[in-house]
Amino acid sequence: MSDLAPGWAWTDLAPICTSITDGDHQAPPQVPHGIPFLVIGNIRTHRLDFADCRHVPPEYYDSLNSIRRPQKDDILYSLVGSYGISVLVKDDTPFCVQRHIGILRPSPEISSSFLALALSSRAVFDQATRYATGTAQLTVPLSGLRRIRIPLPPRPEQERIVAAIEEQFSRLDAGIAALIRVIGPLTGVQSGRVGQLRSAILAAALSGRLVSQDPADEPASVLLERIAAEHPPSNDHEPTRARKRRTVQKKATA
Repeated sequence: MSDLAPGWAWTDLAPICTSITDGDHQAPPQVPHGIPFLVIGNIRTHRLDFADCRHVPPEYYDSLNSIRRPQKDDILYSLVGSYGISVLVKDDTPFCVQRHIGILRPSPEISSSFLALALSSRAVFDQATRYATGTAQLTVPLSGLRRIRIPLPPRPEQERIVAAIEEQFSRLDAGIAALIRVIGPLTGVQSGRVGQLRSAILAAALSGRLVSQDPADEPASVLLERIAAEHPPSNDHEPTRARKRRTVQKKATA
């Protein structure tokens, strides 16, 4: 790990999230209309795509533990096959996800937007790759996801970094749109270079080189101490009692 900018601190994901889990491991019942049920294909564009998605009954959704029902400011993270896709949940539209998608609920002390961008970085993807298991289809286990480390800036700087990244990405997108109008669709090589530019912007942001530091900001180490004191580690998994209750319900209706 490289040296950090003043006031920053290294942290695993677990201490800065109130829960890190995944979708329900039971095969959900499907209905023509109901609560959206998203799979990795529905987040592949780094946005929630409800078009042509599956649906589950409201009763199934209501039976899920609250940490398995994504809410506003949660972050979804693909864990299997096309792993490493990070998506910020921006509203309270009810939906649930398959077990191949992780659900991270950041502490209120952490900027969800910053964490979502950090999870999109190459540094995080490389760590996920090291933790991934399997051969035909790599899978990032929740235990590995919780151990992924990120450089954490002070909270005010998290907000400044998010604003700076969004501005840089907006300029990049505008330039790409102008280029496409002149030359037509980008080639594979050109698209690859665009991806490299985005990665470079994220890398600069996560090394403290995109915005200037403010010495008056509370150091991230103090922030982490406060999070640890206010939000002690909790069980990130669905309680066994809830799983057993659903199993009994399913047997009773079989």
